[in-house]
Amino acid sequence: MSQQTNPESIVAQHFASRAVAAARPQIRPPRDRKFVEAVARGMSILQAFGQRGGPLSNSDLHELTGLSKPTVTRLTHTLVVLGYLRRTKNNRCLLSPGLMTLVRPLSDAAAARLPVVGLNAVACAGPWCIAVVEPANDTLVVTGSFSSYQAGTPACPIGTRLDLSLTSAGHAFLASLPLDASHIHMNDPDCPKIEIIGAARAQLLAKGFCFEANGWRRGVATVAVPVPGQLFARRVVMGAASDEPTTRERLTKELVPAIKSLFS
Repeated sequence: MSQQTNPESIVAQHFASRAVAAARPQIRPPRDRKFVEAVARGMSILQAFGQRGGPLSNSDLHELTGLSKPTVTRLTHTLVVLGYLRRTKNNRCLLSPGLMTLVRPLSDAAAARLPVVGLNAVACAGPWCIAVVEPANDTLVVTGSFSSYQAGTPACPIGTRLDLSLTSAGHAFLASLPLDASHIHMNDPDCPKIEIIGAARAQLLAKGFCFEANGWRRGVATVAVPVPGQLFARRVVMGAASDEPTTRERLTKELVPAIKSLFS
C-alpha cells in the first residue's frame, strides 16, 4: 500500500488541510435564512444551567451566554411562563421539571433500541456502571445508564457529556469514524489530534476495545466498545469502575465480552 493510499496518511492529510484552513482569517458565513436566532438564544439559556450548578441569576446567565441583560430578562421570563424554568425566592432561576416532558420521548426511544434487561443484568454482575453514549455535534452524550450501585461504583447518568479526547468512549468513537469525518471541527483547539485517533484505532484493532484510566475521572478506569450502525458507530458502550488492578482485569475480561455478546 502506497503512502498516498495508507489510511493513516489520508487521515493526516485531511486533518492537516483542515488545520491550515482554520489558521486563515475567519470570514463570517452568509446569513442562514432558515436559522431562527431567537430559538438559539433561548436554547443557550437552558444550556447555561449545565455549565454552573445551582440557581442562576440573570446576571449569571448574561455572563455565561454573552447575551445582553435585557435579552436575558425577556428569555428567562418567557421560559418561566412556558414552564421550562422556575424562579426561587431570591429571583434566581432553576430548570423546571417541565423540561422532562421534552426529554422523555427521546429517553424512551433510546431505551427501545437497547437490550435493557441484559444491560441491567451485566451491570449488576460487577462493581461498574455501563453507559450507552451517542454523538451530538462535537461531543458524546450518555443516553442510557446502568449500574449495580455498589459502593465505590462511579456514576455516569443520562445527559453526561463525554470528551472525545479524554475518554475511552471518545476514543472508540473516533477509531470507528470514516476517513472523511468532516463533522469534527478542526478549528477547535480542543479537537482530538491525529495522534489520538491513530492510537485509538490501533488499540481497537488490536484488542477489540479502547481503554483509559484517570482521563475521564481521577481514580476511574473505563473500557469502551463501538456499536456499528449503517455507516459507522453511532453508539458506544462504555464501562467504568475504580482504577484497581483486579477491577481493570475484570473490565477487560468480563465486561467487554458481556457487552459484545449483548450487541452482537
